[in-house]
Amino acid sequence: MPPATQQVKASRMPPRIAPAPDPIPAPSTGLPPPAARCAPGIGAHTHAVLKDFGFAPEEIDALRAEGVIA
Repeated sequence: MPPATQQVKASRMPPRIAPAPDPIPAPSTGLPPPAARCAPGIGAHTHAVLKDFGFAPEEIDALRAEGVIA
């Protein structure tokens, strides 16, 4: 065994492998790609969440007027 091979074996280095072939695109499902969109802004769902927790619309409006929520 050549000295270089012994060194690789002793140091547990992975063996050299052939380079990967040129990348190719993944097969298409025939569906259009999903539309790119931004995440909702801060506070975008505050009204709906507070309503789900039982807050009345008047209470939510008061919180917004006081600057407690955006």
